[in-house]
Amino acid sequence: MKTRIYYILFLAMALAHVNCSKSNNATCAKNFSWQQELSAETNALTQAASAYGQNPTPANCAAYKTAGTNYLNKADDVQSCATAAGQGAEFNQAIDQARQSLNNIQC
Repeated sequence: MKTRIYYILFLAMALAHVNCSKSNNATCAKNFSWQQELSAETNALTQAASAYGQNPTPANCAAYKTAGTNYLNKADDVQSCATAAGQGAEFNQAIDQARQSLNNIQC
């Protein structure tokens, strides 16, 4: 279980550092960064994963899954930046794997 938590946290942090600075997409400004765009979701996911790791109750599990879903939904919202930066396939694969890992957690 902790391996999955760490995997999702690692994925969240890795995606948070991807940069779309070469994108011509209007929503991806020259200095666009995943860290800024996903910072609230990353923080919420990290806190929820930590709480669940320390106290694996059904309520903490549900909160963790919700935070993960919110993070992935926000990542989906900015997927066009990854595509514009030539990282679309890798980004989509990572999101699909993270979503599958999150869905495999049984509360």
